[in-house]
Amino acid sequence: MNLLETMKCAIFDMDGTLLDSMGMWAELGNDLIRSHEKIPEKNVWYE
Repeated sequence: MNLLETMKCAIFDMDGTLLDSMGMWAELGNDLIRSHEKIPEKNVWYE
């Protein structure tokens, strides 16, 4: 039996290698605040 026949699952971390999610994280907090119908303050996440 080879590895592919016995393997049930695999975990592959591709963020930073194949994808760059930093742009998403930079706006995620503001998006959350807006989803609660509030206006985020300027530079609330970064100064």
